[in-house]
Amino acid sequence: MLKDLEEHLLTKAREKGEQEVKQAEKELTEQLKEVEEKWKKEMEKSKEKIKARLSEEERERLSWARLEERRMLTEAKEEVLSEAFEEFKKELGKFTAKKEYTTWLNKMVEKGLKELGNDGGVIHVKKGDKRKIKTKKRATIKEDVDVIGGVIIENKNGNIRIDLSIDAIISQREDEIKKELYKHIFS
Repeated sequence: MLKDLEEHLLTKAREKGEQEVKQAEKELTEQLKEVEEKWKKEMEKSKEKIKARLSEEERERLSWARLEERRMLTEAKEEVLSEAFEEFKKELGKFTAKKEYTTWLNKMVEKGLKELGNDGGVIHVKKGDKRKIKTKKRATIKEDVDVIGGVIIENKNGNIRIDLSIDAIISQREDEIKKELYKHIFS
């Protein structure tokens, strides 16, 4: 009987041990599933964060590239505009060889002398323009300025100076001229 009791207790203990092991395995499996689910959720969150960060970086790079493209386009336009402006000035230089220039030059001389309000003064012109000037007013004509064309007139004292050179006119109207060139070239 003792042996039966011993066997019975051992069987009960074994069964209880097996149940506890099964219960522990079941709990462990559930815990593993929970950990695995948490890990999957964290991985998804991380992937989304990485995608968002990459997307943001991509947008920043794209924005920078667009900005750089605009800057380069602006520089190219400025260069073309600058070249066109220089070509415009060269064409004005060709104008000084025409008969219309002589007429215009004499009008500028008369206008400048009239603004000075006297019969005298010094008329400064570029080399070769002295022979083109025909004025009845007393004035000294000097070929001593480096300009595209036109005149610079000053009173005898030299304290009042009127610049009617093509260079001065271009300088005064440079923005307006460039605006027109821009419209003509890029429109």
